[in-house]
Amino acid sequence: TFFIVGKNIPKEAEVLRASARAGHEIGNHSFTHASLPKLSPEEMRTEIADTQRLIGKITGQQPVLFRAPFLDYDDQLHRILREEQLQAVNANLSTQDWDAATTVEQIVQRATADLVPGSIILMHSWPENTLAAMPEILRILREKGYRMVTVSQLLKAGRP
Repeated sequence: TFFIVGKNIPKEAEVLRASARAGHEIGNHSFTHASLPKLSPEEMRTEIADTQRLIGKITGQQPVLFRAPFLDYDDQLHRILREEQLQAVNANLSTQDWDAATTVEQIVQRATADLVPGSIILMHSWPENTLAAMPEILRILREKGYRMVTVSQLLKAGRP
């Protein structure tokens, strides 16, 4: 599942469209990647709605999932997400791949060491080291008997 920041959609429209066509789930990750609890309720709604509109326009699908920037949720954001019928998504493993000092080996280790059925691994699509780590991560996960599914498929299977 790919969570996209709305302001990046115009320059990533083809990648987004191709990802959706390939069967990857697209989720909302706010418009500007701000810490939403620091915003007013109206600003939160705008961050969510503008991204929903752009994702729908590009993919023809409306996201049903939302991942807050920095995994930073509060009661107000949860209330707005319920009103907008969006499921809040968290992660139980973080590769910390956003940090330029994180090595390929660290990304692989963080993505695979504490894995349990139903794990959601937080990774980003833009760091070169993440892209370099993916083949090894996928090899290890498959070797351990895991299969990759969308977050919605995971939720439907009753995983937290």
